[in-house]
Amino acid sequence: PAARPARAPRRSPPPDKGSTAPTPDSSDMAARRKAWKRERVRKMLADSLGEGSIVPPSRPSRVTPAQDDRAAQAEIAIEQGQFAEAEKILTQLVEECPEHSGWKKLHARAEAGAVKVLAQGYLRQGRYERRQGDIHRARQSLEKAVEVDPVNADAKHQLADLLCSMRVDLTRAIRLAHEAVTTGGHRARYFGTLGELLLLAKDK
Repeated sequence: PAARPARAPRRSPPPDKGSTAPTPDSSDMAARRKAWKRERVRKMLADSLGEGSIVPPSRPSRVTPAQDDRAAQAEIAIEQGQFAEAEKILTQLVEECPEHSGWKKLHARAEAGAVKVLAQGYLRQGRYERRQGDIHRARQSLEKAVEVDPVNADAKHQLADLLCSMRVDLTRAIRLAHEAVTTGGHRARYFGTLGELLLLAKDK
């Protein structure tokens, strides 16, 4: 029998001009944006704290997206110098999840930053009071600066210099001046204050 002619392939009907391509659901897009944000924050924290501290497997599994968002807020506050705000957020996060090593490191950074800011505030106040001639209040402010931040070499130098000008407590002033020189870099004004104190103590 004669072979039947091949049938032409069936063409699909042209698309309806009135129809539109399906678009993702808005809630799905919002979820994707939040996931992208969390991943960006995770990478940022990993870069600043060390990869092993905040990423799996050390990252606790029960951390919620809301907690991740708060940690991101704290990280931004630290970068902007808002240490007190960051410390408040991270204190709550560490209480909620004590095993999260990344949050503990962030909290330590925020706490150290808050101490530095507080000490600098006392230091500026002490300098201002000294310029105004209020020596006793200046000494109180500088004492607080040294107390709050015991490794602040400039605060130690300022207090030593003030004690030198007051001619009081010279033994302690010499110790503070020595510590300023050894821990704060070999700055000329630190050596100058130390030399003046040693002359007053008749220590050649």
